[in-house]
Amino acid sequence: MNIIQTLRHRAELQPGVPAIMDRTFFGDRVLSYAGLNRSVDFLALRLDEEGIKKGDQVLMLLDPSQDFYLFLLALLQIGAVPTLADALTGLKPFGQWVEQCRPAACVLPQSNWLSQRFHRQLRLIPKKLFPHAFRFENRILRIGKFGTPVELGKSELALIELRRGGFGGLEARGWTQSQLARTVQRLVSYLKMKAGEIDLCDWPLLLLANATAGVTSVVPVRPGVLSQRSHRQQVEKFQPARVTAPAAFLLHYLRKNSSPLHKIFVIDAPLPPESLEFFVRCQQFANVELVFGQDVPLAACSLNEYQSVGTARWVGEFFADVKIRIEPRSFESNDQVEPVKDTSVKTHSGELLISGDFLPRPLDLNGEIDASRLAQFENGEQWFKTGLEGSLDGNRKFTLVER
Repeated sequence: MNIIQTLRHRAELQPGVPAIMDRTFFGDRVLSYAGLNRSVDFLALRLDEEGIKKGDQVLMLLDPSQDFYLFLLALLQIGAVPTLADALTGLKPFGQWVEQCRPAACVLPQSNWLSQRFHRQLRLIPKKLFPHAFRFENRILRIGKFGTPVELGKSELALIELRRGGFGGLEARGWTQSQLARTVQRLVSYLKMKAGEIDLCDWPLLLLANATAGVTSVVPVRPGVLSQRSHRQQVEKFQPARVTAPAAFLLHYLRKNSSPLHKIFVIDAPLPPESLEFFVRCQQFANVELVFGQDVPLAACSLNEYQSVGTARWVGEFFADVKIRIEPRSFESNDQVEPVKDTSVKTHSGELLISGDFLPRPLDLNGEIDASRLAQFENGEQWFKTGLEGSLDGNRKFTLVER
């Protein structure tokens, strides 16, 4: 299996429909599904010529853009493992990851500050790839050559994400081919995607879901001096009907009394109290839903349901395929704790544990499964620690503890 096969299918169904639209210094760029398919094929062939092979980890330090998504899709097509990293990741943990995992290559923008910031860490990576070096090559020489998605096993690693953890550390998660496909299908299903819609898309898994469903992805303008005006122009020009993003991101796009964005999914539920009033006003022109779990949806509710519950810390209704339980905090010296199994108790308090075959596995700095972030193995199931404290009642209603 290879998730890129869904892109081929979508390119056959709607070849002329725009797939990705973004804005550069020179103007807007629009790439159709047929053009996206051809570009990914071309780039996959070039990456193969550069020596990138199946199973190689490739570190990606680009901001979301057409270039970023083309490299992501091309790497997935040839069976390489894209490693998505935040440019603001702490230097020490990032350096430890690079030293331990030794990626085969990294994809860098044409900016000096990023290279200077990660200069010591990037010295350990043998190959540096720059999008502008691929962009202007003569593609006519490769007419008639088409890349073929590499067949991959369900348990093979497909994607890694590095993000800032607590206390300046680094957290890593890895999706297998099966888990990535399930996560994408969950996004398509729970975000109610329909072919032909236009989505304001700011993160990689959402773009994979959009490509699967036939949705057009509009890549938001990066922060900058003129970004506020560019935000408004971008929305007015492309008229995206939907957006899925954190509350802080949405505040930049929804300041007007009306907007073409009719479907709003806020992915950092529970909603911050200071933002609740703002999104209530947004209901005049849009349906607002709250999603808990960010890029791996675990629970959701409409804004009206959220208000009716009467608590600002409710995360929403958990989906049926998400298993949840609470692990109480122990005050014993050995700290050996068994999760509460007595269902007669109406309410439990402690750390939220989740389980599901679609969840990415936590990784340590060596790229292996991080057992410290797993609560236990039970009947072959993995229970993941979320680090979230709260209470869970008999109706699967989880409420975060105020801090």
